[in-house]
Amino acid sequence: MTIASVHPAGAQAASFATQDATASADEICDSTGAHHAQCAFGVYPPGSKPFGLTYGEWTARWWQWLFSIPTPRNPNLDSTGKNCNEGQAGHVWFLAGRFQGGPPTERACTIPAAKSLLLPIVNIGFGDGQNDCNGIGPLPPDPNLQPCDEIVGPLRQAGVWATVTAGVVTAENNPPALELTVDGIELVSPLGYRALAPRFHIRLPQDNLMTYLFGARRPAGIYGPDGSDGYWVMLTPLSPGHHTVHFRTGDGFQDIIYELTVEQEE
Repeated sequence: MTIASVHPAGAQAASFATQDATASADEICDSTGAHHAQCAFGVYPPGSKPFGLTYGEWTARWWQWLFSIPTPRNPNLDSTGKNCNEGQAGHVWFLAGRFQGGPPTERACTIPAAKSLLLPIVNIGFGDGQNDCNGIGPLPPDPNLQPCDEIVGPLRQAGVWATVTAGVVTAENNPPALELTVDGIELVSPLGYRALAPRFHIRLPQDNLMTYLFGARRPAGIYGPDGSDGYWVMLTPLSPGHHTVHFRTGDGFQDIIYELTVEQEE
């Protein structure tokens, strides 16, 4: 399992509130993420399908993006923001987490106008590519691991994949305190932004993250099935200019500050 940075997502309205909670949600941003004169940003609510994909489907794409980038240029290992633009394309850009705790990680990035931003407040990845079970990856089967899709148990009713998934879901049922602020304004009810990804495959390059994380060579190639559970937020496009996005967990594992410069629209 890989940590890259309780309550089901449900259909809560997406809203931000000021730190002292004196402003109502509709004074900041409404549940559709529409811009108001006093609101330079918005957020896609749980249950929505930005650009035709669910939150869970977007989180699978985030993991595929992250693992596709070689270690020397990988944004999750970036301490300055120099690798922000790696592998980015389309309407949605991805903000990275990190693999270990410590002081806040500060990254400065310039991003194009009109890009929505997906970020993980905290997440866990699992599966074949992350050494939890044997799948389609090019490594010889690990004798200490079961096939991801094997059915086990005395009644052969419990699959290995379901067992691994249940362990991750249990871990994410009780996350540390979660916090996301945009320009000093805090997200209301971050526990409402939980997303479980559908099964997906990842493509590892040479010099990949799994080799870095596990200390043993992982051949380049396609691995799967893989999965993810966690708490994710997708912001609607920020207005041109400077913005500060800060997401962190109460245990200090995740603490990322992005200083973003959004370019003017052409």
